[in-house]
Formats: sequence, structure tokens, C-alpha cells
Amino acid sequence: MGEGTPAVGGRNPGRWLRRPWLALALALTTVVAGHAGPASASPVVFASGSLGNKTLRVSRYRHLGLFNVALFAALDRCGRPAPAAVMAAPGLLSPRTVSAIRVLRTCPGWAIAGEEGSGDVTEELWHRLLPAIPAPDAFARIFVATLTLEGTDYDHLEWNFSKVDPEAWATWGAFGATMGQNGEIQQILIRVGYGPGSVVERAFAEAASSTTPVAAKPSVWGRGRFCADVPDAPADDYALLVKVMPLRKAAAGRLLRAAFCDDRRFAVWVRAFRLLGDVPAVRCAYDEAYFTPDRKVSRYISHTLAAYSAAGATATELDVAMGVDGQTQYSPRANETKVAAAVRSARRSATSADRRRAISAALVPPGHEHDRCGRDAVFFRGRRPARPIATCSGDGWDLEAAWRGRSNFIGEQLGLRDVDGSGIRAGWNYDFDH
Repeated sequence: MGEGTPAVGGRNPGRWLRRPWLALALALTTVVAGHAGPASASPVVFASGSLGNKTLRVSRYRHLGLFNVALFAALDRCGRPAPAAVMAAPGLLSPRTVSAIRVLRTCPGWAIAGEEGSGDVTEELWHRLLPAIPAPDAFARIFVATLTLEGTDYDHLEWNFSKVDPEAWATWGAFGATMGQNGEIQQILIRVGYGPGSVVERAFAEAASSTTPVAAKPSVWGRGRFCADVPDAPADDYALLVKVMPLRKAAAGRLLRAAFCDDRRFAVWVRAFRLLGDVPAVRCAYDEAYFTPDRKVSRYISHTLAAYSAAGATATELDVAMGVDGQTQYSPRANETKVAAAVRSARRSATSADRRRAISAALVPPGHEHDRCGRDAVFFRGRRPARPIATCSGDGWDLEAAWRGRSNFIGEQLGLRDVDGSGIRAGWNYDFDH
């Protein structure tokens, strides 16, 4: 990556928000009218029909985002177009998406034996809509779990001047890259190239000239805590970014107050990263920063596999998923010795879910109990309420309440299972950005 990164374009945001993923999905969509279905229902990719009122974040740029675009195109050809609000949010798997799947199944040529009325994404439905793209593998499902829990896609920056995550300052993308702490955002922008004339400079210029409103609102607590003392800083937001690039932790946060504490500048940064996330080269740089061997997510996986091995066990898909999510958000889960001890602490007849419960009970980061426990339960809670955990409780909440408030879905609904996860590697089974 570097200065050869594709240009942002002119001053009209619509010109460069071309959404190449839309063209890709439509190009790969094939409608096979009258195609015979299988003798029985095919394996479920995502058990979306059982999500109830829960919405998953699936990334508009990856597997399910492209699935959604293909779904909308198929419905349009059937004369049953999806509601505009659904088509405007291809990065979500929501109850309205489930309804759209059910409608498609009533269209000529889309009946699949054994799947009548189902809102699930099955392998057969997947391959009919996107014959050129493999169905999501275990890593892609783990990605959906963490993206849903983090809440930020490649085009989503979230200001994070908060009590919950001190010195993060801003988080971006599915794996929570920060502008403070370890400076992952800065590292990614270095990969992209952020100098004069770069795609980064053009994104900030585009964002500054735009009047498009942003939905995000500043934290009232953060404004009260940090905005009484705003230091002198560059008035131009790209210049401010350049000045912040070498800084970390408190030093980065102090300068960033100039943008966080000003409504106009707050929105400029949100829009700039929305534009950056729409550039394939930027998404590639993000993935490289997390997926390549010995980088963030690859290490999350290797730490988890090694910890289970040290405990005399083989990590399953759900074990790896919980390990990845636990290390994405601050927690002691990267400590292989502690994780192995927690796995061994479960009784000899313990199930895989029991071992994950033991990890959750033993390794909850102080001050983050409600959030961490609510996320952990995704990976060991079944269809019935989870048994209480002493360390996962507080004033007015317990494990089940934390799960309902924070997550409200389970790994099984993403197709993650307690089968051997030792072969999971960070990375996509399809080249989305080239």
C-alpha cells in the first residue's frame, strides 16, 4: 500500500461512493429459474430465522453484505422488491432481512425442498444467489460475532471518550482499531499512505466540505470530562490527524479533544472514515494489519489454540471465537497460562461450553464485568438461559441480564459449533477487494 492508493475523486460524495461491492454482488448473482432443489433442506449457514428481533452486523463489504445485495436483486427481478430501508442497510442481518428471505422463497424458481417458509441462510440458497462466492467459513462467522459486538464496520469510526474504554479515544472497524492505546488506526493509515495527496488527505477534504449529517452523537460524559480544557491544535482536521499520527494514549487523546469537543469537527472525522472504509485498498490495509501471520487476529487465534493444547484439550470453533472476541476487547485472554489454568479448572467431565464458562468466570477484566460477561455468554449460552456465574453479577444485573442487554444472540445461530477449531486461520476464503 502507499501513495498508489486509488483516489477519492471529486467533491461530490456520490461520485466516489460508488460501492464497488454492489457491482461485484450483482455480477456474481445468477438467477436459475426452475432450478431443482435438493431432496431435503441443505445445511444452515446462518440460523437467521431464529434471531427474533436481534440484528447482526455482517459487514456490507464481506460475505453477508454481498448476499444481501444479491437477495435484493433477486427480489426485484421477482417483482417483489425489498423495502428501501432494508436495501439501504446491506451490512445488517435483521428481522426485515429474514422476511425478505421468506418472500424470495415464494418466487418462481426459488422453492427449495425442506426449506419452505424458512428465514435461514442455507448453503443451497447461498449458492443459488452467489454461485461464485464460497459460503462463509468458520473465520467469517467469528468475524460476524465480533463485528456485531464491536458495532463498527470498515466504514465506521466511533468516538470513544468514555469511562468504559479509557485511552481508546476512537475505534474503527470490526476488530476495534484504536487511535489511542496501541495506535492501530495510525498503523493502518501508515500502510495506506497518509501524506499530501494521499487517499487519506482527500477523504478528510471531502468530509470537511460535506454537509451530510452523521447519526453519531458525542458522549455527554465525555464532553463533560474532557472538553473543559481543549489544547491549541490545527484548525484543519487532516493537519490534526497528521499531528496525532505519532502519538499514543494520553498524548493522542489530548490533541483529539479539538475534534471530539466540536460538533462540526466530530462529524468530519466520522465522515472521513466512512469514505476511507469504502476504498478497497483501505480495507485491505485493515485486514493486513490484523490477519497476516503474527499480527493481531492471527495471534488471538494462536494464543487460544496454544492455551487449550497446554490444558490437554483441543479448541473448538466456539472456543476460538470466544478467544478472538475476548482479546479484541481488553481482557487477560492473551495470557495462555491463565487460560489453560481456567480450562483445567473445569471438571473432567466438563463440556466445551463448561470450559468456556470457566474462562469467563476466571478472567473478567476489572471494571468491564458487565460488558465482558454479556459478550462471553454468546459463546457458551445455549437456547436456554445460562446458569449464573458469581463473577458475572453486580448491582442489579446477572449473567443473563448482561447477555440480553449486550448481545442477545448465540454462537450457534452463526453456525459456530463445538467441532475441532485447530484449522481456523485469520483471513477470507474469497478475495473481496480486488
